Amino acid sequence: MLPADVNQLLHTTRPDVATWTALCRLLDAASLSPQQLGEVKKALSSWPREVPRKPLKDWQKSASMTGGSQLLQYHAALLSLCCDVTETEALYNYYIAQISTSPKLRLRDGSPAVTMWRQLRGRVQLQNGTSISLGDGQPGLADLGGIMTVEWFSRPSETAPRTWQRLSLYVEGEIKTCGNLPPSAREYAGDSKRKLTPTEQDQITRQQAQLARGGFYAFADRVEELVDALVRHRDDVVARLS
Repeated sequence: MLPADVNQLLHTTRPDVATWTALCRLLDAASLSPQQLGEVKKALSSWPREVPRKPLKDWQKSASMTGGSQLLQYHAALLSLCCDVTETEALYNYYIAQISTSPKLRLRDGSPAVTMWRQLRGRVQLQNGTSISLGDGQPGLADLGGIMTVEWFSRPSETAPRTWQRLSLYVEGEIKTCGNLPPSAREYAGDSKRKLTPTEQDQITRQQAQLARGGFYAFADRVEELVDALVRHRDDVVARLS
């Protein structure tokens, strides 16, 4: 059985970087058994993949030391619980899969209501040595773009019977690593006054322009929250169409 404070943090409703930092301190001081560490690892497997779990400095320092002391072995075990979040194709493929397979975003026939794709931007080096620029002319382009189909029951004309209608909408989503939503984003709930990077400023400007035109551009720091934002947008559009 795990210590109560460790167990409580592991089963936090919405774990984030602060949750992990607090958990690290408890784990560092607890000297858990291998069986208990296995319980910790199992519980962490249910945490969102978007939450980075960085090690304490002492754990990293121990990794560069030789010897078989009990402390070094314990730190090595703790390091196995850590993980980094890097923006790779595998991560974006994970985002896309989670959105397209979400039971919250299904059409009446059971098919996916949303199709997403990676929107590349920046300079890309080709095999022949030349480079091309992607996304030029679209500052603030979100990492994910897609089409969401909405359905509603209505009468196309006054004399026609009521039938199910469909409409496809363009959507954009920008998933930041946990805790890195830019201030000024509609979804930001903190009080940071830090200066936006040029990329963030372009993204905020694009979001504001999309929203002003009734479109969808959402920031999130986990894919499930982007799914929930898409659901809210779908329901709002359907309510207006109906």
